[in-house]
Amino acid sequence: MDKMIKDLPGITGSRSNSAPYFPMALLVIPIGQLGAAVTGSSSPAFWAAFSLMLFVAAQVAVGARPLRPSHYWVGLLACLLLYSYAFPSVTTFAPPIQSTGLTEMLIGLGVLAAAIASPLQPRKLVNVIALTGGITATYVLIAGDYASGRLEGLGINCNYLGALLAIPCVAAVAMGRRKPAWLIPAGICLVAIFETQSRGAFLATAVGIFIVFVQSRPRLVQVFLTVIAIAVTALLPGTLANFADVLAADRSASELSHNTATRKAVAEFAVRVIAEHPVRGIGYGLFPSYAAESPDFGIYMATHNDYLRLAAESGVISLAAFLALIWLGIRGRRSDDLAILRGLLFTYMTVLVFVNVLTTPIVSVPFWLSLGCLLATRPANETAHASPWPADHPATEEAHEHAFAHGLAGGRRTLTDAHLRKPRHLSSMEIGSRK
Repeated sequence: MDKMIKDLPGITGSRSNSAPYFPMALLVIPIGQLGAAVTGSSSPAFWAAFSLMLFVAAQVAVGARPLRPSHYWVGLLACLLLYSYAFPSVTTFAPPIQSTGLTEMLIGLGVLAAAIASPLQPRKLVNVIALTGGITATYVLIAGDYASGRLEGLGINCNYLGALLAIPCVAAVAMGRRKPAWLIPAGICLVAIFETQSRGAFLATAVGIFIVFVQSRPRLVQVFLTVIAIAVTALLPGTLANFADVLAADRSASELSHNTATRKAVAEFAVRVIAEHPVRGIGYGLFPSYAAESPDFGIYMATHNDYLRLAAESGVISLAAFLALIWLGIRGRRSDDLAILRGLLFTYMTVLVFVNVLTTPIVSVPFWLSLGCLLATRPANETAHASPWPADHPATEEAHEHAFAHGLAGGRRTLTDAHLRKPRHLSSMEIGSRK
């Protein structure tokens, strides 16, 4: 039987060759979030992510894990960030009030590179994200740490906490389609998000759930529902913002108005900075100081938008490299658990519009791992004759176990992410044509 498995196209190695990577990577999420509950900081998430990066880097260095094309995009982005930090285009004199976040950003890219080199099993990753998020939401609700009526916790403010819980909420809702019990952690996360009163978290959760449900529909249905959503938003100006304001009803109208006006002003200033320094940016980590010293703005304030931050601080090429990584992850047709991970990416992409969380490991690690898992596979419509997993990945072996269980051992077959859970039987004509 073992010989027959090895003889199948694309199969070499065994489960034992890959197993040590997966538990370690999955543990980074609970260590970060539950560790923050004990320490009140993101330090556990940082050191867990750093350890994972070093461990997989060592394996790559000795040839146990291969470099993949996506790694070059990761390396390009890391080099651009380092260059913009080391050789800024402007000089600022305002004292630094907060960390530049360069180390945390590079650690995040290291986690992404590790996930690409040693990809996780999608279902296990989704399960860990949803379950850990449910436990975290339960803890912060019981702890009841409120500031001005808004839930905080884990050493991060309400907006960051809402962003952290948006991803597990979407993951649990998606899993609830298969097992209703998953709706319990989804509901707990949703209650906690409501208590944070974060409008960005509300919108990100809504976008993620919409993507999870729409992408499984036929293409025409997807187009129809997307057009309806866009039309409603366009024909009713402020629809999403007004809906979020209703959910944040405990916040005063003056606070919401001031918050919106300030974010709009800093976004407009960031766009001007990008127009003035499009190639290199002003220097990674310098935007708050530059904004404070600028006569056009005069407030020490971050962009509250990570897309604008990347472009303003390190140039549009950095933003393009980051968006290229995301595009490579979400493009093509995905199925089952990989489709859920794509929904989580859309959730996080929405979060990035409202808050700078790329440099906060406790919030960003699930995103980096999900993106890495998607980048390590190829879309189903691009894998006509190849497995999306590395040859020694457990999912490949699991898929072929399904193949033998369904009587496919005697015929040639191909693997895509669509076949990992539901092998496809080949017709006698197909089998005859391939002999």
